[in-house]
Amino acid sequence: VIRFVRALRVMLYSIASTLKSLVWAVVLLFMVIYSFAIIFTHAVILHQPDSQVAAHIEEDLCRPVASDGVKYWGSLGTSMLTLLESVIGGVDWQVPMAPLADLHWVWLVTFIFYI
Repeated sequence: VIRFVRALRVMLYSIASTLKSLVWAVVLLFMVIYSFAIIFTHAVILHQPDSQVAAHIEEDLCRPVASDGVKYWGSLGTSMLTLLESVIGGVDWQVPMAPLADLHWVWLVTFIFYI
């Protein structure tokens, strides 16, 4: 019985000591997702047809965003969720990539770099 208690104590100590690394890994993942979400949300919002800023951009960069673009990249929260789902398999990453590819090839390459 004492052998099992000692093994349990070692196992619990090992799990507790790895929690610090787990927390830092989650923080790093959150920072990466947050950074890319800001980039993609900004790109989609900038390319909305009623945006005043879009009027000052070159003609080929200012195509209207399809409804899928707003669905996946319309706000910071939905962009973060889309990026997380793309990585963990919750959504096929080609589906949210299509509206970005319609905007400009730079956003396509940026999304592929994220993946």
